[in-house]
Amino acid sequence: MKKKEIYDRMMEAGFAVEDLMNEIVAENKELIKRVKELQQKLTDVKKKREKGDEDEEAQREQLLLEEEQRELVKDQMIYRRKMEKEIQKLREQNEHLTAEVDQLSLGKKYKDHLENMRTVEQILQHELEKIQRILCSKDDEIKKDKKDKEHQDGKTGSWWRRGAAGLWKGLKISGLTILGVSMTLGVIAWMAPVCNHPDPDCNFWNMAFDLLDPYDKFKAKQPPVY
Repeated sequence: MKKKEIYDRMMEAGFAVEDLMNEIVAENKELIKRVKELQQKLTDVKKKREKGDEDEEAQREQLLLEEEQRELVKDQMIYRRKMEKEIQKLREQNEHLTAEVDQLSLGKKYKDHLENMRTVEQILQHELEKIQRILCSKDDEIKKDKKDKEHQDGKTGSWWRRGAAGLWKGLKISGLTILGVSMTLGVIAWMAPVCNHPDPDCNFWNMAFDLLDPYDKFKAKQPPVY
């Protein structure tokens, strides 16, 4: 259900509550009017009896008026309870619709964050793949250079190449470490707003590790042996 449809239903429920309230007010006014009329009739009958008009007709009229008054009040109480239930039902419906609006707003916000996360993930994946290609290219260059020069260098003259290869491995590991930290911080910066929503299944670190999971292949990749 779209947000506009929910708002329209909330407005309809609000108008229905207002109509019921106006109806109850009108019924109460009518009740007051009828009760006053009955009270006046009862007063007139009692005055007649006080003057000595103790005929059966006056007694019967008084009893009928008193009974009518009781029935009137009883009917009005039943009507009011019915209207109160209708109003409560409409109020609950309005609360439910309000909750749906809030949920829609939260869902849209969460969806926007997920889209941002996917965009960042694609950017990070592209950059990491580019860096991996560079590292592999450097490995190949060192291997090729080592083979080309191996027959020219004696054991005493090749120490600097072994040192250079070791240095390159160290630089590569350091570069991956720094890159991993930088990427993790970037993921944290982008993902932190997502976990502000009240989702009990939102585990920030699990989400961060899931996002970085495709890059675990760098850890499994063995460095070249020189």
